[in-house]
Amino acid sequence: MLIHEKLTSLLTLLMSESWHPTNTGTPKHQQIIKAIKEYLDRNYAEKISLDGLASMFFINKFYLARSFKEQYGDPVIAYLLNIRITEAKKRLRFSDDTINSIAFQCGFTDANYFVRQFKKIEGVSPGEYRKKW
Repeated sequence: MLIHEKLTSLLTLLMSESWHPTNTGTPKHQQIIKAIKEYLDRNYAEKISLDGLASMFFINKFYLARSFKEQYGDPVIAYLLNIRITEAKKRLRFSDDTINSIAFQCGFTDANYFVRQFKKIEGVSPGEYRKKW
C-alpha cells in the first residue's frame, strides 16, 4: 500500500506539472532557445525548417516549438516569416532590385508565396509598398 501511495503521489505530481508548468525551462534551455533566435536573426535567408533547427541545436522539435513560443510569443516559423518580411521591406525601400530578387534574397523560394505573405502581413503588395516609398 505504501508503494501504491508513493506511485499515486508521483503520478499526481507529474500530471500537475505537465498541465501547469511552473517554469519554462532551465536557464541552459533558455540559452539554447535564445541561441536559436539569434541564429534565425542572422540566417533568415537560408532554408530553415523546424526539424533542421532541432537537429542543429540537439533539441526535441516539439520542445523547441513550445519553448520558443513561450519565450518569444510567436511560433518559430511565424518569427522567421516576420524577420524575412521586415528585411524585404528594407530592400523594397532602399534598393532597386526586382521583387523576385528580393524574395530570394530574403529566403523565400517562391516569389508568389512571398507576395501572398507580404500582402497578408502588410495589407499591400510589395509593388504597392515600394510605390509608397
